[in-house]
Amino acid sequence: MVVKLFSNPNGIGPFQYEWDLGDNRTSSLANPRIIYQNRNPQTIQLTTTDQNGCSSSQTRQVNMHPGTNECSILLTPPAICNDSSGNISYCVKAIAIGGEAPYQITYDNNTYNTNILNIPLTDFPVNDLCVSVEDATGISASTCGNFNLSTSSPSGAQSCNTQFTYQSDLEEIPFDSLQLGTVEVIYTDDNGEVFSSANVNGSTLNQFNLTELIPYQRNNAGQKTSIAKISFSCMLKSDSGTEILMENVIGSFGFAHPD
Repeated sequence: MVVKLFSNPNGIGPFQYEWDLGDNRTSSLANPRIIYQNRNPQTIQLTTTDQNGCSSSQTRQVNMHPGTNECSILLTPPAICNDSSGNISYCVKAIAIGGEAPYQITYDNNTYNTNILNIPLTDFPVNDLCVSVEDATGISASTCGNFNLSTSSPSGAQSCNTQFTYQSDLEEIPFDSLQLGTVEVIYTDDNGEVFSSANVNGSTLNQFNLTELIPYQRNNAGQKTSIAKISFSCMLKSDSGTEILMENVIGSFGFAHPD
């Protein structure tokens, strides 16, 4: 069973990578390709460290069956917000994606029945801010990040956190699957406002799953083509700064690829 892991750290690169692959093996590659001997679920943890020594981690249960969509928990970069007293502060959002709703998010020993939790950052630096999620089927995931004020950051604050996605059964994919990590999602609402994943810090999909790959006929240039069925969740932002979350979207697209 072949699994490709994709890291997506946030901080000041270059990064160091430490993977716990769930079966007493480790890896220091950014995007390792792993062979498992069976299809049993694995609990995989990624810890990244940026050039300033800031470490963060994410832990997920990885299912070895294609087409599955386990839950995950993401921490957004810090953004200016108003606290309960109306004072300007900084907040991060913990967002539950994938899996099956409803979700339970746990933070600071409290549990919330929601898929998005706003967390105010009061005293800096904020070290090892950890959140976890459990979906309706009992699948859980967790992530930890670190946050600090930074005059060099456009927002005035800087974060160090990480996440990862994965694809299973990669022997069925006839091209470099890293191409699937460079997708931009654009959405136009009824008022004509345009939202894009490229406007969000990191500019990549929060979660992108290839659920099925169907060979198709050759195109007019004689190239092989395939139809990819996908599911994804991602945060989008407009030029005005408005954010929306697209959650558990299902779609398909066609593409040409080398023989």
